[in-house]
Amino acid sequence: MVHKLIDKMEDIFHVERSYVFGKTRRREIIELRMMMYALMREDLGYTLPKIGKIFNRDHSSVIHLLKQHDNQLETDKTYSSKWAEFKGKMCGHIFEEQNDFYINVLSSIEDCTSIKDRILVLKNALETYKSNNYGKPEMV
Repeated sequence: MVHKLIDKMEDIFHVERSYVFGKTRRREIIELRMMMYALMREDLGYTLPKIGKIFNRDHSSVIHLLKQHDNQLETDKTYSSKWAEFKGKMCGHIFEEQNDFYINVLSSIEDCTSIKDRILVLKNALETYKSNNYGKPEMV
């Protein structure tokens, strides 16, 4: 899921991942990195060390930017607007993919004529669910 999320960030915000993962200190890149950390922490439940590993940073750097994120939300209306836009666009992508999966499973179950077939569909759906890491952070 992380790779898809980062691909989506590149598409939506027209920023190469090398900037977000790199050492650049440009304000717009730092803000984007900060928002990615917050999204991963708040909405996806990633741990601080896991976020740090993904971005090649230690967990104390992640803590620092997350504190900056909270401070910016409290004091900077422009940043708050950017965060709302970012979160809306990124979360829409995350949940859109999961919803498509659920809709496909339900449609498949409705098409089944026997209990045995329904159980088989559910079994296959659970295997797919686990392999796609829906509902849980992916292992890095």
